[in-house]
Amino acid sequence: MVMSLLDASAACLTGPCHRGIDTGDHVRHGSQPGSVYVGRKKVRITRPRVRTKDGKEAKIPAYELLKDGGPAAKKVHDSVLAGLSTRKYRKAVEDSLAAVGVSRSSVSRKFVSESADRLKELMQRPVPADTLALLLDGMHVGESTLVSAIGIDSSGKKHVLGTVEGTTENGAVVGELLSSLIARGLDVSRSVLFVVDGAKALTSAVRNVCGAEHPIQRCRFHKLQNVIDRLPQTKNNYVRAAMQAAWRLPEKQGLSKMKELARELEVSHPDAARSLLEGLEETFTVNRLGLPDLLVTSLGTTNLIENAHGAIQTAIHRVKRFQKPQDALRWAATALLEAEKNMRAVRGHKQLWILQAALGRKVAEKAV
Repeated sequence: MVMSLLDASAACLTGPCHRGIDTGDHVRHGSQPGSVYVGRKKVRITRPRVRTKDGKEAKIPAYELLKDGGPAAKKVHDSVLAGLSTRKYRKAVEDSLAAVGVSRSSVSRKFVSESADRLKELMQRPVPADTLALLLDGMHVGESTLVSAIGIDSSGKKHVLGTVEGTTENGAVVGELLSSLIARGLDVSRSVLFVVDGAKALTSAVRNVCGAEHPIQRCRFHKLQNVIDRLPQTKNNYVRAAMQAAWRLPEKQGLSKMKELARELEVSHPDAARSLLEGLEETFTVNRLGLPDLLVTSLGTTNLIENAHGAIQTAIHRVKRFQKPQDALRWAATALLEAEKNMRAVRGHKQLWILQAALGRKVAEKAV
């Protein structure tokens, strides 16, 4: 958005950028590195250059206001980068940028172009060859539902790999995303751990596109929430504690405890019991692989991708309605790529060799 401001401010001097057309007393003259303040943080950017017809360097009003900090930088930080919609942009910054003459339409057009580039970048970036785990989860954005994928390599680094419009119940959409990942380098000849939010279509798509031999971990948080939602509040703490305790046990013992709990719930809460048993074995995949506690915490749920979804919600929380699904995808791709810059290695990343060895055993068993 800062780049959009500077570009629009330069256009106030030169007019629209059309090669070979005389637009007045000023002309564009390429770009050069610079820095501005966003709040208290100094940010390196590439700023446009403008010259007068006699060759003298011209000052770009927005850059002059932002390069030394002050009220304008705080306005941009608080109003635009914190999620203010471009529809309300001019009103929010008019006190500090009144002299700049930037229209909301020019900022909006610039953002549409740049966010479209970010979406293209996201959907074309290669998948690391050493990807050990792939997380798939969906979120609601306006009237759309986006399904996103994040990969984890052997060093524990997280990679945002794609997002598509469609529900997690839509196996065809998820299948297209998985096919795209394979085309970009996801090696399904090796065993990969898939962590999914629990929708049957996600599991089915993984099996159909990637193969039936890959281990699938169903998100424990979603499973727990599905069961709790079918219970009276007085039962919530008891059932939550029982399920969490069972997941800490070895797979065989944990499954036994879960089935005991289901028989207990069947008497008064049959819907909760059925929800508990549905796909139960897949919530114990990380136990079956013999992963240590830290990795179980990291890979037993889709929370890693839920955190990335939080960046999308922050970016679009003031957007009331998207005209078309592609608009939601553009915003999501921009937010996800920005969030990736601050992603840390997964908890327990130094123990990922255990997961790698476990996945290698599954490949060896398949070969036999």
